[in-house]
Amino acid sequence: MQDKYFKASEWQKVAKNLGIDDKKFVKSLADAQQAKEPDKILAALDEVKAQVDQLRKSVGKPDKAVAAYFEGLNKSIVNEKKEAVAQKNAPAKLSAEAEKLLVTRTRAGLKAVLGGKEMQATIGYVGQQAALCILPDDATKPQRDLLAEAIGEKVTPKYIYGTCVLQDKAYTFLVKAPASGLTKKIFNALRDQLGKRYPVVTRGLGGQADDQADPLANQGLSPEVDTDTAPGAEATPESGDAPAEKPPQDTADAQPRSEAPPPPTAPPAPRQSEGAVFNSRLNALMPRIQTAAPDRRGEIVRIVKLAGAAAHARTFDQAQALLDQAEALMRPAASTQGMPASLRAAIEGWQQASETVDGQLARLQAALARSDDPDLVEISELGFSALSGNFRVRLLAGLREMDRAEGDALRAVAARTLPVATGLREHLQKDPLVIACDTNPFGISVTVAKTLGGSVASLCSALQEVAET
Repeated sequence: MQDKYFKASEWQKVAKNLGIDDKKFVKSLADAQQAKEPDKILAALDEVKAQVDQLRKSVGKPDKAVAAYFEGLNKSIVNEKKEAVAQKNAPAKLSAEAEKLLVTRTRAGLKAVLGGKEMQATIGYVGQQAALCILPDDATKPQRDLLAEAIGEKVTPKYIYGTCVLQDKAYTFLVKAPASGLTKKIFNALRDQLGKRYPVVTRGLGGQADDQADPLANQGLSPEVDTDTAPGAEATPESGDAPAEKPPQDTADAQPRSEAPPPPTAPPAPRQSEGAVFNSRLNALMPRIQTAAPDRRGEIVRIVKLAGAAAHARTFDQAQALLDQAEALMRPAASTQGMPASLRAAIEGWQQASETVDGQLARLQAALARSDDPDLVEISELGFSALSGNFRVRLLAGLREMDRAEGDALRAVAARTLPVATGLREHLQKDPLVIACDTNPFGISVTVAKTLGGSVASLCSALQEVAET
């Protein structure tokens, strides 16, 4: 502290004739001058103020010189405290590794997305404070630690994973979690890290949009990425920028060309990734879900969630097949007059059992999602799609086909669907993940094997009866 009021010599000029014990006060001034860290500065200033109060009692009514000193010192204490608090609250300077991840590599990730690629996004957050990176793969543990460094809170951040693609001139984040309230966090993180506002859209599993997003936030914003790298950062191959080729140098003896160079060909348009194709189709289907028949809407939403989980697992053929099933359910229902009552009741029982188990798993998912273990969080996001093997998708396909079949065609579909239903029933009885969910240690009632197993058994009997008639 360079202020003159913190120098003992300044105090001694006005106090030489007071005849009081001021050793503690003089020591507090020296300690304040030596303090360097914000917390130590604040503690030292509090001690100076306490000693001033003691001196005032000892001095009684001060003369003008002493009163002016006390007044000047009090103002200096207030100013120094403001500076110390500002220094304490200032964001810490990022390490070179964090700067490279959050700025250089994230900017390169946006460039890749702008060029038509699908990239992986990892978002860390504590409250409203967030940081993210956009990379070819999910962030590793050391990279998540760098995100935590950037957030700067004492609490361990939560992490959300997803993909980033370009849709409708906005960076669209399809995340493995509810999207509510996430758009603002991503928008602010990109602004803080890259110094520019980018158009952002966020969708959760099943394609649900962020219901808290500002619909006008992206107006006037461009997805174009600045070409500058972070200040002081080197352009590296991993940043995604290829070095520009140097133009050939002219030489004194160079021969003039006799022919004009051919006109440049336009570069091929970037190929849309499988993820972008899936997301485009999903976005187109979302309005139709809202207008689907009420008795089918729940099943459609469940299938769309399964499709989202399959897309996150990069099994895009399965994801597209599930969207086929969802789209088929959106069409007007076919007559079921040719379907036996026993089969119709078995299908309805299966649907009700699926709804019950979905509700149980939703409660279990909430408990798993609160875990700091990324593997448990990953399991929580897959839901029933992780428990049914590949049987549920094929079973749904068969049941949908039976909606439109009668007579011999119905018997043929029932015969083809029966082995699938039988396989699912056996799978539910012995799958380790089903057993783990049913016997979970969180005290949450889950009865996948009993509830679904019973409904599938009834469905098998009804299918067999139709197939053999």
